[in-house]
Amino acid sequence: MSHKSEWFSYILGALLTLAYKYARYIYASKKASVPMRQATLEWFLEPSRENGVSWAASIGAVWVCGSLYIDKAIQFTGITELPVIHSVAFTLGALAEQTAPAIAKWIAAKLPKQD
Repeated sequence: MSHKSEWFSYILGALLTLAYKYARYIYASKKASVPMRQATLEWFLEPSRENGVSWAASIGAVWVCGSLYIDKAIQFTGITELPVIHSVAFTLGALAEQTAPAIAKWIAAKLPKQD
């Protein structure tokens, strides 16, 4: 069974959450008198391990969460009983985008530093 519209809802939830986080960052940067171009480059390309891990998690973990819910690639008790509907897909996409990068940054900060 194809779930294209549910994937669309899921990705929309994740992207709107990402856009909101970006807008908040730009707003805070503007208050600190940082030009928008510089703030955008910092947001995407900050040279820290935590930032790189955060972006990888945003893409990878959000994709995995969507697959577990929508495509049910792995059968989990409780998750497989959730109905695959647009509103739940949108909400899970937003939650995954909000939490996955924070968890990844926390884990990366706990790892030993490499020279």
